[in-house]
Amino acid sequence: MTYPEASVTAPDTKTGHPWGNTDNTAFYEAISVDTLQQFAEKAGLSTGCDLDLLKPYWSKAQSILEVGAGYGRVIDYLMKHHFTGQITAIERCNVFFNHLQKQFFEYPNVELVHGDIMQVDLPQKFDLILVLWSGIADFSHQEQSAFVLKLANFLKTGGDFIIDTMPQKVLPLMCTEQRGDQTFLTMVNNKIVCTYEPSAQEILHYAQLADLNYQNLINLTTTTRRERWLHALR
Repeated sequence: MTYPEASVTAPDTKTGHPWGNTDNTAFYEAISVDTLQQFAEKAGLSTGCDLDLLKPYWSKAQSILEVGAGYGRVIDYLMKHHFTGQITAIERCNVFFNHLQKQFFEYPNVELVHGDIMQVDLPQKFDLILVLWSGIADFSHQEQSAFVLKLANFLKTGGDFIIDTMPQKVLPLMCTEQRGDQTFLTMVNNKIVCTYEPSAQEILHYAQLADLNYQNLINLTTTTRRERWLHALR
């Protein structure tokens, strides 16, 4: 196991172009399901190679919460690999949620929630929470600790929480502009998405704020040779 070094103090507030997670809504509403699938292929994630590495976590879970279900990449993988537990998948984008409803309406163990995770109140807790494909990066630096804290409230005692990020110096696909070391702007079809890629030390700090333990840093190389980090919290 490898672990990030603990920060002595909390990360400093980043300055620059102000934005928040809701500012990215127009970007995702403007891209099609096919386009998002093409992004997954370019990222080397369409085959579920990240979930292959995470089998020790999902195979023992009876309930999974996925945040940012997109076109259903994770749900489809779990169904094809005979996961029999309950999957609750949250998706805010109208286009993607409608697609998910059509794809998975026949699966009794899949519950789809249409909404913003920061506004959703779920009645149950989960064995495993998945925030994959840099989902946390869609939240600004100022929002990320609250995002992790909100999700930690949905985690069962002893449950696992996986957060995917990109290592420092790895640029997002089709990055248009970089502002500082960790903030990126990407434009597709004249719509911009802003992302902030947290460092391993920042993920550790968020975990500490949420009273979670940092268990492991899993190094992933996707099928298109892109490097990713999977942070396992508990």
